[in-house]
Amino acid sequence: MKKIGILGGTFDPIHNAHIQTALYFYDYLGLDKVIFIPANIPPHKEKLSSTTAIDRLKMCKLALKGYLDFEVSDIEICRGGESYTFETLYELRKIYSSYMFYFILGADMFITIDKWKNPQKIFDSAVLCTVQRNDIDKNILIKYAKKIEKLGAKSIISDFKPDNVSSTNIRSKIYNNKDISNLVPCAVEDYIYKNKLYTE
Repeated sequence: MKKIGILGGTFDPIHNAHIQTALYFYDYLGLDKVIFIPANIPPHKEKLSSTTAIDRLKMCKLALKGYLDFEVSDIEICRGGESYTFETLYELRKIYSSYMFYFILGADMFITIDKWKNPQKIFDSAVLCTVQRNDIDKNILIKYAKKIEKLGAKSIISDFKPDNVSSTNIRSKIYNNKDISNLVPCAVEDYIYKNKLYTE
């Protein structure tokens, strides 16, 4: 059976840790492709920056140019409104009916997924995949995985740790005129400065 990794997020902006995580699971799970899906309006974020959804989509496409098995989908942006994962997985299932889905998400999102809208439909649609980060102990992830396993969720908790990078930190650095060249792909950095993003 063919396997697809699905990596959703705000990507405001997309950064190296996003790509490192996708590459890790691509190799570890032997995925056929990874689909990056920028959210239109993420329900779990109180406020987005002043960037548009199209800016975030374009940055994803620039970041992933050259990765043959990585692609960017505008499925949530085209759908409009708040972006709910269960709806996205349902739509993707119509396209990739015979594929196994692996939903890749950060540790901070992983330990809240039972609070998302219709989590059961997510658990029924995909295997959850997460990586460690410095401020969330692996034991917390394992304990949470056992909790949602009772609800039917299947989880993969990796020992891999991507670079300690966050979009929030990148936006702060740009606002304060600090270097971000080691945090995002060159094409993304160029797009940010050319379009004067995150300066307000």
